[in-house]
Amino acid sequence: MISKIEKFYSEIDPAHADLFHESSVDHVGLAGLGLFALRWQQFLSAAAVVAVVNAVVGGVFVALAAGFALQLPSPLPSIGAGAAAGALIAFAFLRHQWVTWMHVKNALPMQRSGSKR
Repeated sequence: MISKIEKFYSEIDPAHADLFHESSVDHVGLAGLGLFALRWQQFLSAAAVVAVVNAVVGGVFVALAAGFALQLPSPLPSIGAGAAAGALIAFAFLRHQWVTWMHVKNALPMQRSGSKR
């Protein structure tokens, strides 16, 4: 429905027709929405927050389990194991998220057809 309204307004004012671009499933224009502009933008999503929290929880679990299992006088090896496990978990989750974003990017066009950037 919004596509018909945008087309109607672009016909009323042809001089400003580029302001009333038609959008549909075929003309998503993800780059125009600001997506995929930066590699670090993946960290701004709710999925990234959940991934980092899960990685911290997993790292703490590994550190506690290693500390309990090893019963060493110094906690540093357990903390190191937990930090390494947390980093590995975070990498795995964020890598999966990046691959998913790239599938979306490849499935949808980056610019509206007819637009020049």
